[in-house]
Amino acid sequence: MTVLENVLAMEKSCLPFLPLIPLPPTHPLVQMFQIKTLNSLNNPSDNELGLCDRLLTEDFFPRSLWIMSLRANVLYYMHDFGQAEAQFKKILAIDPYRIDDIDVYSNILYVAENTLLLSRLAHDFLALDKDRPEVLLFSWKLLFITCGT
Repeated sequence: MTVLENVLAMEKSCLPFLPLIPLPPTHPLVQMFQIKTLNSLNNPSDNELGLCDRLLTEDFFPRSLWIMSLRANVLYYMHDFGQAEAQFKKILAIDPYRIDDIDVYSNILYVAENTLLLSRLAHDFLALDKDRPEVLLFSWKLLFITCGT
């Protein structure tokens, strides 16, 4: 089952129960669910970006790498690759071993043809965990850039 099928199946089965959950729409869990769902559908908007920014304030989760990663994905799916790359750099500055969503970062570097950074990250992450699919994408994309195909 694809991510889209999972989300749609989950939405159909959970939809009747959502009004029963005693959480207002402004609750952080509801907002995280909204951001994650729209990212999974590759369809976030400025609204989800604003929700990420709100959740990253001092009042909520200012150092959450997961929410920072959600924000980077929102920017990526909105085709703001420059800001998405900056967000991923911030995440890696905090945790240089974070592999989650690194495939999205590799897509950005591939599109930008940033072979130097793509090569360095591929080398670093292959040494870290060579069997993760996200890490293998680095090598694959680097190969395509260097071979010119």
